[in-house]
Amino acid sequence: MGYDSQDLASLIEATAARDIRAFSLLYEQTWPVLRAAARRWVGRASLGEDILQITYTRIWEKADRYDRAGGGALAWMIKVCRNVAIDELRRNRSMQANDECAFLQYSDAPEADRDLLIDLQSSWARLPRDQADALAGVYLNGLSHGELAQRLRLPLGTLKSRIRRALNSLKISLAEDVQ
Repeated sequence: MGYDSQDLASLIEATAARDIRAFSLLYEQTWPVLRAAARRWVGRASLGEDILQITYTRIWEKADRYDRAGGGALAWMIKVCRNVAIDELRRNRSMQANDECAFLQYSDAPEADRDLLIDLQSSWARLPRDQADALAGVYLNGLSHGELAQRLRLPLGTLKSRIRRALNSLKISLAEDVQ
């Protein structure tokens, strides 16, 4: 489904003026894209639905901040959704990487992606614990490098080195699995 950025921009601007009908149309036209993005970022349908609801609440509240000159309307909405997802993942610290890795939930993945996700899960499991924890903190829990370094009580450079080594290990492991 194609989106006319001008139409979406007009709907956001009308939403800023508290036009309920415009907001309803905006929702109807964009919820599938935002729901898919939220689910992809958090890996769980239920949390994705929560993020979607919060996203539209934020869009309603902050529609007056949208600026056509700053980019496309859908891109702005996706950015709002991404920020909500990051905030929720940071708040939802109970979602531990070892218990539930967002990218490893492949039951909803297309058939073609399942093998890759299984290979990724296998490669992830072979990482040293410190590297896996560093990756999980940044990529699954949404922590910044600085926040995670502080949380793990590590120098920032050490943390970044662990992440770099982990990513290189995954890259090599996945390349071997493909061959």
